[in-house]
Amino acid sequence: AQIDVEHDLLAAARAVSGNTSGLVAILGTGANTCLYDGKNITTNIPALGYLLGDEGSGAHLGMGFIKKYLHHEFSEKINEEFSQAYPNLNLNKILDAVYKQALPNRFLAQFSRFVHAHAEDDKIKALIIACMNEFFEKYICKYPNYSAYKLNLVGSVAFYYQNFIREIALIHQIEIDTIIKQPIDALVKYHCNA
Repeated sequence: AQIDVEHDLLAAARAVSGNTSGLVAILGTGANTCLYDGKNITTNIPALGYLLGDEGSGAHLGMGFIKKYLHHEFSEKINEEFSQAYPNLNLNKILDAVYKQALPNRFLAQFSRFVHAHAEDDKIKALIIACMNEFFEKYICKYPNYSAYKLNLVGSVAFYYQNFIREIALIHQIEIDTIIKQPIDALVKYHCNA
């Protein structure tokens, strides 16, 4: 038996695209994208991690929310609901988690759940739209002839924010094919049929 260890982006591509070429994205805690030819990744725009990139990811949404929250840009209602959801969180704890603790990207990404739950709020909705638009502009729209390909997405952020993603894809003239939360079942099917 032979064991091949490949990139999670290739696994995502095989799960959502199978043997069909297209654009593939992972949107979860982080973000990553590629152009897939039906067998291999042919082009990958570097994601740069949560500090320099990962636009559209849970960490990006969480960071955007936390910055606006700390600058008192949300309504009293949102501020109160956030304080109730995270009663032990304050400025010092946020700064410590982001600058001194391990896995600050995961710390920030946890707030994407709150963002999603409050997506009807105008300021939060604007934040989501801005984050997802950045995802398209920084990654998807930079691939050569990007609108000729269908976009397939994997990950919890892609799954839960798919209505926003679909809206912004239309603006950029990109057709969305498949969005799945977890690739494992589709990946098993791909390998069983290979």
